[in-house]
Parts: sequence; C-alpha cells; structure tokens
Amino acid sequence: MRYAISAGSIVVRDGCLLLVHHRGGADDFWVPPGGRLRGEESVFDCARRETYEETGLDVAPERVVYIQEFLERDLHFCKFWILARTGAGTPTVEHRDSDEEFVVEARFTSRGEMADWTVHPAILKGLFWEDLERGFPQARYLGLERIE
Repeated sequence: MRYAISAGSIVVRDGCLLLVHHRGGADDFWVPPGGRLRGEESVFDCARRETYEETGLDVAPERVVYIQEFLERDLHFCKFWILARTGAGTPTVEHRDSDEEFVVEARFTSRGEMADWTVHPAILKGLFWEDLERGFPQARYLGLERIE
C-alpha cells in the first residue's frame, strides 16, 4: 500500500465558490483546486501552489476546514481542504501543468449553478454553505471514500 497527502483550497468570493472542471475519458466533474504535496512543502504551500497552477489565482491559506480520506486500489491518501483568501483576478487554466490537460476550466460558481453538476467533495452542494454561513466553527472529517 502506498500513502500520499493532498491539499486543496476552499476559496469564496462574492458568495461563489472557486471550482475547477476536470474532463477527460469517463471523468466529468468539478472540484476546488488542489493536488498532492511535492517534496517538503506543507499542506498550506501545496494548496497555494495547486490553486495558482489550476486557476492562476494567488491565495492566502488560512486554516483547515475539511479532512477527507480516499482509498484507491493500492493508494491511501488524505486530503486537507484549506480555507483561503484571494484578491482580485479572473480564474484561468493557462498555468496548469502540461500533464493536466484534463483541467479544462476554472471559475467562481454559485450554489445554484452547480446544482446539476458532479461536484467533489459532495458536501460542497449542501452542508458547505451552512458551514460557510457559520464561519467554519471547527474542522470537519468527511470520512473515507473508496474509489473504484
């Protein structure tokens, strides 16, 4: 079994959540920007780097709001979702890594816009909005998800 750590940014601007569209093969879903840690970077540094690569936006990570685990064949990884602030700017995928051609769009999205989309983690379509309104009073464990 291999193990990995991943981090992503939860960024809200004007009541809209920053999401990245992944599409390729059988995959077609939206998710906040994020990915695996590299070298000795912290989860905060990873969230900052991945957000820039996938959206072109600079963010200031503040704190962990969700923790999620995934089990995929021979890989068990833990993802830290980090609340982050960003300044002005328009999301773009121009800075993505060359091996991430499946990242096709990045944008701020309202709760209503994402209603019919496949969004990960699923909490972003419901309970997230309550957590946001309450100011994320504590980090929430989202459980272990098996990926087939």
